[in-house]
Amino acid sequence: MATVIKLKRTTTASAVPTTGDLEDGEVAVNITDKIVYMRNGGSIVTVANFNDGSSVDLSAIDQSILPDTTETYDLGSTSKRFRSLYLAGDTIDIGGSTISSDGTGTISISASGATLPLNSNVEVTSGVTKTLALAGSIKELIWQKKHQYEQSLTKVT
Repeated sequence: MATVIKLKRTTTASAVPTTGDLEDGEVAVNITDKIVYMRNGGSIVTVANFNDGSSVDLSAIDQSILPDTTETYDLGSTSKRFRSLYLAGDTIDIGGSTISSDGTGTISISASGATLPLNSNVEVTSGVTKTLALAGSIKELIWQKKHQYEQSLTKVT
């Protein structure tokens, strides 16, 4: 006949044994949470967590969040977006291009600049919006203005 060994156990969700509940080296199981605990000297340690992984508590993270494979996972999606992002650092790196803040509310976009669509609106001061209508380069802009001027002259004559 087999010997049955019963560990200390509970079915109360989130219940964790205390050092007063266990002797040093003794094991306890939370059946509901699927977690195995053991007393190790003056503390209780988690020996195994067989949780099904359906929920992860990210409310008190105490380490870096790193994917196990680079360029594989997303944060949010096109249909499920995060509302706000609060960062303590001063730079966001997007594929090698950076958006930086100097702490005064002024931002700069990497040394090579930014490409904005034609007629983009940019707030230059609180409540004042300007429309950008810039060409690809100063040389192009001068050529376009010269060409427009020459066409206007031919219409007059």
